[in-house]
Amino acid sequence: MRQSKDLIGKPVITLDEGRFLGNVKDVFLDKDLEWLAGIHLGREGLIRRKNL
Repeated sequence: MRQSKDLIGKPVITLDEGRFLGNVKDVFLDKDLEWLAGIHLGREGLIRRKNL
């Protein structure tokens, strides 16, 4: 099983156009901490991140 820290810093590229979207800044897991639910690229989008 891959650890989430291994994904930090990896590039995200679209499959259809090969366009670079950014590097992974953070990952979001499901409530059971088993599945990747989302990634944060350090850009604004549909969901705004709140600082704790």
